Amino acid sequence: MDFGLKLKSLRENANMTQSEVAQKMNVLQTSISKYELGINEPDFETLVKFADLFNVNIDYFLDHTEVKTSWKDLNRIISINKKNYSFFEIMDMLVQLPEKDKICIINIMERFKQYNEK
Repeated sequence: MDFGLKLKSLRENANMTQSEVAQKMNVLQTSISKYELGINEPDFETLVKFADLFNVNIDYFLDHTEVKTSWKDLNRIISINKKNYSFFEIMDMLVQLPEKDKICIINIMERFKQYNEK
């Protein structure tokens, strides 16, 4: 998906108009429209501002990943049973597991996600 479509999707998911995004970004509404239509592409500084506004990582906009979560959020500490883990420590543990255990954990996580979405 190109930048413009991702921007539009994030904006709509945030229930924001192009004008509201433009105001927060300190640009004209026509600039947002041109980004979404693929007429213009943002410079790096503007890309960072969009990432911050929608709390996604820049790699998502650059098609390096489909993971939207910002690096700030990935870096946060997760407390489990009075022990603190970073997201990266948890991922490192997951990567080191045998394949069958990874599948099991992913299945459990998907079921919890489905259960919590009800």
